[in-house]
Amino acid sequence: WAKSLQRDMDIIIVEDDELTVLALKAQLQNMGHRVAAIANSYTMAINLAEQTNFDLALLDINIVGKKTGVDIAKVYQSKYNLPCIFLTSTSNDFIINQVREIGVYGYILKPISNKDLFTAIEIAEIRFHNDQLKLQKNKELEELVASRTLALKEANDQLEEEIQYTLKLQRELEQAEQSERKRIAANLHDGICQKLTAAKYCMGAISKSLKLHGQMADLFKDSASLIEESLTELREVSHRLTPPEIEQRGLLISLRQMFDRLNDLDFIKIQCCQN
Repeated sequence: WAKSLQRDMDIIIVEDDELTVLALKAQLQNMGHRVAAIANSYTMAINLAEQTNFDLALLDINIVGKKTGVDIAKVYQSKYNLPCIFLTSTSNDFIINQVREIGVYGYILKPISNKDLFTAIEIAEIRFHNDQLKLQKNKELEELVASRTLALKEANDQLEEEIQYTLKLQRELEQAEQSERKRIAANLHDGICQKLTAAKYCMGAISKSLKLHGQMADLFKDSASLIEESLTELREVSHRLTPPEIEQRGLLISLRQMFDRLNDLDFIKIQCCQN
């Protein structure tokens, strides 16, 4: 409110009684305020508000016409954020409820005394000023919450991207490791194992062709046994590198089956969880 808590306010009077208007105008001018406009109907009051900026409105609650000061106050406060004070000849529960329901900043009983008018305007100034401060604080708080929410969302999105990227790298690493295991197992099986098998048969053929006996025959036999043991160990290594169960059923099912076998021993309990 540009002129909050200042003595010189631009005030609009909405009143259909000329004597009341003249008295109010004199009282307001004596207090240092300016009567910026005067209206005697709903239409005139709304039109003036569209053309001029006011600091305060004094409204006859029972202005003549289908629409009263209550209707004007609703427009002034909702559309123009203009504080309003009702002018009324009577004080009853209906008037008080209207003040509370609409949220106007008070009411003054006619005939209007200088003291009542001064007090009502002072209270309206202070209350409206405080309401504007609250609105501003709420707006700042909402903006801060929105900013923090956006920052949190961006942080969560970035974290999600990093998690997905890490999982992707992990899958690629597992695939690379599995491919390397397959390559090593294939080299062992198709390369070294075949050569050792050929060497074993060659030694057997040499032993037969030479018709070895005694110590030399035992030496060839022991050598063939060593080759056979090496073949067995290489096949086991190849089997461990790429177990058929993993190839056929997949890693997860193979792990679950292995855990089930371990759990059957009643030595340790293992539970396989999949996220």
